[in-house]
Amino acid sequence: IDLAWSLASEEAVGTGTLGTARAEIESSTRDPVEWIRDWGCTLFASRGRYVIRGPDVPPRVGPYEILCRLGRGGMGEVLLGFRPGLGKDLAIKCIRWQAGHESRAIGRFQREVQILARLHHAHIVSLVDVGSDGDEAYLAMDFVPGRTLSRRIQLGLTASEPAKILARVARALDYAHRSGITHRDVKALNVLLDAEGQPFLMDFGLASLADETFRLTGTREMFGTPQYMPPEALRGGAKDGVRWDVYSLWVLLYECLTGRLPYEGGSIGALLRQVLSTEPVPPRQIDPKIAPELESLCLRGLSKDPGARPETAGDFAQA
Repeated sequence: IDLAWSLASEEAVGTGTLGTARAEIESSTRDPVEWIRDWGCTLFASRGRYVIRGPDVPPRVGPYEILCRLGRGGMGEVLLGFRPGLGKDLAIKCIRWQAGHESRAIGRFQREVQILARLHHAHIVSLVDVGSDGDEAYLAMDFVPGRTLSRRIQLGLTASEPAKILARVARALDYAHRSGITHRDVKALNVLLDAEGQPFLMDFGLASLADETFRLTGTREMFGTPQYMPPEALRGGAKDGVRWDVYSLWVLLYECLTGRLPYEGGSIGALLRQVLSTEPVPPRQIDPKIAPELESLCLRGLSKDPGARPETAGDFAQA
């Protein structure tokens, strides 16, 4: 049950929170499997582990058997599945066409397919297959069992881990840039760490190709995540997606070192004002054990002046 619970979502328990539901199970002498079945869920063993599949999770997508849901967002969901005979688990990213937004969703899906098809790097999650099933399109990608970097930061990183992890992420990003691709949403939630601590950059849903017009609008489609955006982007002056991605790496370094983001305004307006005009708290004021050299690099990378920062992800990795 402990193994199954790690993959269960709120939807899997029907009513109440996961914590309340689990407390009910653990305080009862009733067979836990009966509880799970009462919620309309399916509990089964797959590849050496137990999995809970919620009642609203499809049993199949295209040729793939679905084990459970890994996550859900505004335009679709990510499911854990496998194809009989393939011999490995896959992350199935399903994109649902929304009425009135079909052309935008189709365009974004096609762009992500084009981008992932170009990328073959040891630290970028790989595309395996693409297809459609009814009113959904899907991408099948390598499944990386582990945690997001965001969760690892919450649990705590050792002193040596931030530099090791982010140097590898930066080299993967530098490879993407040299392939003509900018990510535009580099953040801790979009980096996966496997059981050995190896990082994998994922979610190229907001990425752009070099031959696309780079623009900033008020929609998340083209906006990214404000806490990781450089000041010049908020002023509407960001013409270079590479510099944008590199700035996001420095924000990630600050977050890994201190356990918090350099700017955390209570409202979007307060947050944007901080990014534009406030200097971040020096990392060693938060944790004196941080190496002075890392603090110096981090603050240089977060400079309000784009010309004062290292220019490429390769420069970041080298530093």
